[in-house]
Amino acid sequence: MMFPIISTMMYRKRLIFMVLFLAMTALVGQTQAGPAYESSFLPGTEDIPLHPSMTLVEDESELIFDVLGGRVIHLFAHSKAAPKTLGDFYKTTLPQLGWAHQGGLDFKRDQEQLHMTFTPLTNGATQISFKVEPVS
Repeated sequence: MMFPIISTMMYRKRLIFMVLFLAMTALVGQTQAGPAYESSFLPGTEDIPLHPSMTLVEDESELIFDVLGGRVIHLFAHSKAAPKTLGDFYKTTLPQLGWAHQGGLDFKRDQEQLHMTFTPLTNGATQISFKVEPVS
């Protein structure tokens, strides 16, 4: 039984082809997945995005439930971004999702209202409070 002899040149070409193929496959997989924050919304919502710099604070103060007139959501997040950057993000983004800016950090959509507050923390971060409630 004879085995074909692969020349060094042919071996190198195949090796280069394999390396390029694997690298391209890895790149295609990354571009299709995209960054995690692209679809990151406030839990319990599909219409209040989290700023890419935000991290949710998960503790016993979380409230998420539905009531007759809408949702009740009270959550906190932390961010290293400047409060002005965060405010500008929401003042630009939320109207595109149907929320009407009511002044300050207050928004209204249908029969729900969103109120946000920014509180500076001692470590230089900002705590963001999100409150969604039915309009009273």
